[in-house]
Amino acid sequence: MIALRVPRRTRRCVGKAWRVILVCYLIGLLLETGPLSVAGFESFSSSEDVITTEPAQNCRNPLFSTHWAGKSDIVHLNANPAVVHGLSLCPFYNGLVACCSAAFEDVQRLAFERWVAHWKRILHDIEDFQVEMEGLRVSNSYVKATKDEQTLFEKAFSRAAPVLDVIGTCFDTLLEYMAGVLCFSCDPRWAEKILLTDDGTQALSLKLHDSTHEELWRSCHQLAAVSEELDARIGDSTLAKAITSPYVDLSVFQSRISIGAYMVRNGLMPMLGPAEKVLEAQPEEAVLQPQRRLNATAQAVDRSGDSGGDDGGRPHTDLHIVGPRGGDRWYSEQHAPEEVLLFPVRDGRASGFECSIFPREAAPLVFDA
Repeated sequence: MIALRVPRRTRRCVGKAWRVILVCYLIGLLLETGPLSVAGFESFSSSEDVITTEPAQNCRNPLFSTHWAGKSDIVHLNANPAVVHGLSLCPFYNGLVACCSAAFEDVQRLAFERWVAHWKRILHDIEDFQVEMEGLRVSNSYVKATKDEQTLFEKAFSRAAPVLDVIGTCFDTLLEYMAGVLCFSCDPRWAEKILLTDDGTQALSLKLHDSTHEELWRSCHQLAAVSEELDARIGDSTLAKAITSPYVDLSVFQSRISIGAYMVRNGLMPMLGPAEKVLEAQPEEAVLQPQRRLNATAQAVDRSGDSGGDDGGRPHTDLHIVGPRGGDRWYSEQHAPEEVLLFPVRDGRASGFECSIFPREAAPLVFDA
């Protein structure tokens, strides 16, 4: 074997060359793969990559997508959240970073007026049905009916007035709810307060504080009782089934769960246009008495078309629970932080919308003995 003796200076030069080659190789890897992560700490190439603990804020709430910024032919929301002043409909956003403006209030007001017209039409349908019942009492059909049939009809007729007496309190609260949802258009932290599809483009449900459902039920529980009684008495009366005016199905107000689901679905479409069929009372072939079940995971309320009984072919008016497919799921969480939940009834009452629209029965005076 021949031993080669390499001078020390040569060995140092070779060692330096290999180190230079190694450094160049590592630099090349960094340029190809981007930031280098070491021991859980990351270096970032720009300020846009910096992780922040603040929730994302923007003005592209999918509930109000028809009025996103960038459309020149309509009044739209702010392009980006900004401090706002001069709001009269949603004054609790004054001085805060928000997405709405004073100019956008005309849009909010128009949407609110359409909801007023929607529930006024429902009230008028009930009044028309009552008027036709009263006319039937002096008709030949009534006179020729048996005594038992007349008695059943009178019981049904007597149950209509209590519905009209208490419906105002309930419907005014529905307007307060929608007013609160319309003010939600101002909230730049909307993404925390709605459930979105996987791609984040559509809203599935609203994240509501449980007090919202309690307030809805507190305002509508009397309507639930008297409307359920009216349904039963109308179903017993052959004469009542001969009335041709649409009969309003109020079954969505007959449980806390169903009214909560009904209003969530309305809340998912707050900017209803004048051409929406949902605003029209449509006669149907049968009284809709939906059965509901609460899904253990999604708290979903299903509406079925099975009335479970004989309706005699009597027409009725459906209240049209609205919303995209799957929108009947409603979300309520008592233990979540309040800042990530919606309070539409509370916000509606604090708003500048006029929600005292419907007649209310005066509360009886109570005196201490």
